[in-house]
Amino acid sequence: MMGQELIRIVKICFSSGLIMLLIGIILCFMKSSRLKKWEPAVGEVVDIKTRKRKAKFIEYYERVPVVKFNGSNGTVIGDDGIYIIEDAFPYEIGSKVSLRYSPTNNNKFYVIHEGFSRQMYINELLILLTGISLIIVGVMFLFR
Repeated sequence: MMGQELIRIVKICFSSGLIMLLIGIILCFMKSSRLKKWEPAVGEVVDIKTRKRKAKFIEYYERVPVVKFNGSNGTVIGDDGIYIIEDAFPYEIGSKVSLRYSPTNNNKFYVIHEGFSRQMYINELLILLTGISLIIVGVMFLFR
């Protein structure tokens, strides 16, 4: 009985991991494809938003640049919602930034952070890591 239960756990972990891995890969390709279709632009940092975060007993700050740029439908001022840890934050007010924006909705845009381009894919990467972790757990149960 214990052997069948173990096989069931392995199948669940392994199949869940493969599904998560597949979803993560598809989402990465979709975002990459969408960004290639979006218009490039140069914006200027007009403000910086800061938020306080807490992980267990450690408090830290994250920042996001508020950018002003001219899109196809007029001037846009906003942030892309991708926060960077304060110590690694590379911008100051007045800095020029590269970005890509949706031609149909200029309020949807991503600042292309030099050296932080993977930051745009953080949600997709977390899904990929979850899938890989589930596969590893399934393999570990298999060889237990």
